[in-house]
Amino acid sequence: MALSRIFFLALAIRAAADSSELETTVTTDARSTKVDANFTGASQADVDGCVRSLPGLRAALLKTPDDYDTLKHYGKCAGMLGRLDEAATFLRSLVGGPHGGANTYRLLAMLDLSRKDFDGAIAAAKELRKLTPLDFRGDEILYSAYAGEESWDDALDVMARAAARDPKNPTTWHLQAIAYVAKKDYARCAQASGRATSLDPRNAEAWSNLGTCRSRLGKKKQALPAFRRAVALAPKEPVFLCNLALADADSKDAAAVKTDLAVLENLDAACAQAARERLAGP
Repeated sequence: MALSRIFFLALAIRAAADSSELETTVTTDARSTKVDANFTGASQADVDGCVRSLPGLRAALLKTPDDYDTLKHYGKCAGMLGRLDEAATFLRSLVGGPHGGANTYRLLAMLDLSRKDFDGAIAAAKELRKLTPLDFRGDEILYSAYAGEESWDDALDVMARAAARDPKNPTTWHLQAIAYVAKKDYARCAQASGRATSLDPRNAEAWSNLGTCRSRLGKKKQALPAFRRAVALAPKEPVFLCNLALADADSKDAAAVKTDLAVLENLDAACAQAARERLAGP
């Protein structure tokens, strides 16, 4: 399986496509919920401080409901200590009473996503959107939860509504493109990726997705410039280099493949070998 990714908020959702094909981006997996000091780069003092702080943070949230700074600190410590289940249960008790609010629902939804509790994240994100209907962060969280369940039509509906509200937000188009890839609707993926790149020309992943969708539509010559743009923007990203190497191999451009492999060899040996085989094939 070959992997790509999209990062936003506290999530790192990974995507998979068959390694014999060009790369694509599909949100499927939420990140690991077990976090320790080595993983986060936190010092032992930070960890010890969080152990001491958690009871006080919980008490503070009961006294000052929905306080952003307190919630932020609480969420950070819960993640650092690997206590996401405990934190989600506590926050759910807050929103079930008089202490909840938009900030609490937002953190709860993000914690549920990290725990892969997609039903919980959907419920929390929907409540968040009722409280802050114009806040795009709620749309992102709800989209991610639907993506986690692979409910792509629902995910698309969320982003289509967000795009209608703010058509100049490139992320709405980029996330629609991801969902269209998952649905194998490459024509609409190309259209959405094209909008995303026109609004945000420095989004390397959107360029790579545009190349992918054009390639899947049989437009391999049109795909190459998009792949090259992605690599120009993110020259050390293995996924983008792999896309370009395979596309150059398809075009039988031996010199270009050699240039691609000079960098790719140390980043993704399996893709480098696939590019060689494709170049040597009929």
